[in-house]
Amino acid sequence: MKKFNAFTLAEVLVTLGVIGVISAMTLPTVFSNYQKTVTVNKLKKMYSNLNSIMQMAVNDNGDMETWDIKGMNHITSDNEFYLKYIFPYLKIIKSDFHVTTEGYERDIYNMNGTKLISLFWQILPDGTSISLFFGPTYKWIFVDINGPKLPNMLGKDVFMMDLNIHKNSLVFWQYYGCKKETNEAFAGGACGHKIMDDGWKIKEDYPW
Repeated sequence: MKKFNAFTLAEVLVTLGVIGVISAMTLPTVFSNYQKTVTVNKLKKMYSNLNSIMQMAVNDNGDMETWDIKGMNHITSDNEFYLKYIFPYLKIIKSDFHVTTEGYERDIYNMNGTKLISLFWQILPDGTSISLFFGPTYKWIFVDINGPKLPNMLGKDVFMMDLNIHKNSLVFWQYYGCKKETNEAFAGGACGHKIMDDGWKIKEDYPW
């Protein structure tokens, strides 16, 4: 009779155990890296698309410095600024639970988990959302790269942009830094600027 070399049951179990340990150690890192890649790609695409929209608005309405920019808190379906400079260049869709064709209202949070503000959002065809928040000294456009889905947090899926009327464009907000352990409001709002400044990458020093 010929002898056949084979693994014993104990050896197989030990091997499977080692594989399980290695998988448990590496899978979280693989998943985190995947999330970071998706975040960067969506953010970069949204940044490009919104600036294209701004350029179309400039072509039709002249330089932003001549626009009639009035203070407002939320996007509304009858807001004059929104109807003239934003809405004609967007495709708005109807989404699911608690979301209408006119949008939805959702809280957003600082990177430390504290509630920041409640905003009214418009959903775009690719599942992303935008919200305008204007005042006498600020003209912010918030972008949510995964729409109504969680976590709705600055630096994770929500990023802040400035309407730069002097350059006819949108730029990432860059004040207070991209920080997680802070009590300062909007401190995670500059994370989009950090990602772009780092060559459209989420590096090791990013507070992910």
